[in-house]
Amino acid sequence: MSADVPTPDETEPPVPELAAFELPLDEAFVTRVRCRIERRVLAGDLAELAWSGPLAAVIALLRAPFDWFTTHD
Repeated sequence: MSADVPTPDETEPPVPELAAFELPLDEAFVTRVRCRIERRVLAGDLAELAWSGPLAAVIALLRAPFDWFTTHD
């Protein structure tokens, strides 16, 4: 970073003109953002299930012979 470019200092107060600047939220924008977030959460949950489901089945299949031997002693 060059020395002639100022860096933002978080201890400085905000610019008064920009601090009061606020736009109303468009309901369509909020809906689009919510749908995208829910779609990504769903994809993450499905990816987790795709890994944990078969892993749980494999563990159950590997545990079955040992459980059968311990109950038939």
